[in-house]
Amino acid sequence: MGVEKHGLEGPEEVKNTALKVSLAGLFHDVGKFSQEYLRKDIPSEYRERNADLYLRYDRSRNRHTHEHALYTAYFIERFSDYLPSELNSPDWGEGEREDSFINLAAKHHRPETPLQWIITQADCLSSGIDRAEFERGEEIGIKEYRTTRLLPLFERLLRRDKDFEEADHFLWRYPLSPLSPTSIFPVRVEALSREKAREEYQNLFEGFTEDLKKLCHKEKIELWAQHFDSLLRIYTSHIIVFRQLCPQDKRPSSIRSSKPLSFRERYFSSRPLSTR
Repeated sequence: MGVEKHGLEGPEEVKNTALKVSLAGLFHDVGKFSQEYLRKDIPSEYRERNADLYLRYDRSRNRHTHEHALYTAYFIERFSDYLPSELNSPDWGEGEREDSFINLAAKHHRPETPLQWIITQADCLSSGIDRAEFERGEEIGIKEYRTTRLLPLFERLLRRDKDFEEADHFLWRYPLSPLSPTSIFPVRVEALSREKAREEYQNLFEGFTEDLKKLCHKEKIELWAQHFDSLLRIYTSHIIVFRQLCPQDKRPSSIRSSKPLSFRERYFSSRPLSTR
């Protein structure tokens, strides 16, 4: 009663808001995963109506950038039948009028409210670089991301014949496939065409969406969140951390990092959300 008297939210609403922000962090870059395969599916009117809401605008190039944010929003709406209803409800959790779940997840490059800034700041902190540098580097090398694969830390530690300043110095890569007892081991580097790379991403995304449809407990969002976290672990652990080169040294971020992080390791907690 004392909580309500002082104008603060009750425990249930606080829990819902914390879960909303946590899940928005989990979802915020799903557009990078889905962009290639929803491009033909997204209606032109959806883009026209939402581009200014979710995308940054580069006046020097006279175009929007960071398009993955738009696809994050579209993914949440496109697959709404397979997600808990709260994720497409404007009234779930607290925040300002603009703090719907979809806005929290998709406005990380155009934050306007305190809750949206939480996602943005977490994005920057997890990248290990400041916001200005993060934005400058976003588009660099994006055309090559499909053929870039996660590099193994062990090769860098165990081989002494290379400085490993370039990706070409590595002889091994992790395969772009769902996490399994076999895919956790790196494989020898082989020539990878853009067509083959596109096919691998296509297969990965199709597997992800098919399994998303099978997730249980949509009516119990805290439990569903744990299932979704596990699903992301399976399908995104071998996706590269950045789709660009680092602006200060032009090396792939997985080389520049002390540990070659995957898409999921950077953006998602390795621990499931608590149901307590």
